[in-house]
Amino acid sequence: MTDDLPDKFKKLFASYASNLPGKHQALCRQIEKLKTASSGEDVFSVLEVLRDDAHKLSGGGGIYGYTNLSKKARALEGFCDGLFEKKAGISEEDLGRLVVLTDEVGDAIVNGPDETSSFLSSPQVAPVDRSPLRILVVDDDESSAYLAIFLLRKSGFVAEMELDPTLVEDRLAEFRPDLILMDMHMPGMNGIELAEKIRARDEFSAISIIFLSAEEDPELKKAALRAGGKDFLGKPYQVQELLKRITALDEARSGSG
Repeated sequence: MTDDLPDKFKKLFASYASNLPGKHQALCRQIEKLKTASSGEDVFSVLEVLRDDAHKLSGGGGIYGYTNLSKKARALEGFCDGLFEKKAGISEEDLGRLVVLTDEVGDAIVNGPDETSSFLSSPQVAPVDRSPLRILVVDDDESSAYLAIFLLRKSGFVAEMELDPTLVEDRLAEFRPDLILMDMHMPGMNGIELAEKIRARDEFSAISIIFLSAEEDPELKKAALRAGGKDFLGKPYQVQELLKRITALDEARSGSG
């Protein structure tokens, strides 16, 4: 990670809105492919792409102030997940619902951001009087991870990121964090599965985990905490709330140290 992180993130932030129409068009192309898919295997292959694209829109929307877009994209992602769980193909009714949800994503893009991001002006958090907390951000969305890293470093923490959940265990051994900020929904391995793997290793048992997710299901939150999470914060999150949760864990660490 280089020292030009703010400039790097500003470029990502500036390009986000201009790329949104193309991202919606990509969703629409997947819908058209679903309409002509000739086999169940083809259907679910296309559906997987649609779900992953919706997931990325959901995470990015929350970060950049497109709260409604984040919610609409999460609804599309969730509906795709439900179709995977059914494993019974896609009916005309299902396809119609996918079209509606995709159109709602497009409307949210047209309506623009509904919040002003304050990431560049967020006040710093007073550090605990001990060595800075070391934090690993685990998120498959690059822009979300960069934002978190920028905020954390600005607030006095030592922070790094990992975009690939399958590489996290190696990064833990290398970086030795005190805390992991972990996205719940990631391709290849979700946050709960990753937390269970981490908790199974004694050398990582002291690492705290805060889950981040746009998912509002209370059962998912319970499952995340059972898997070893110390806290659970919804996306899109308020910057000060995130820093408040982290600081509380830092102070607890200081008190027990």
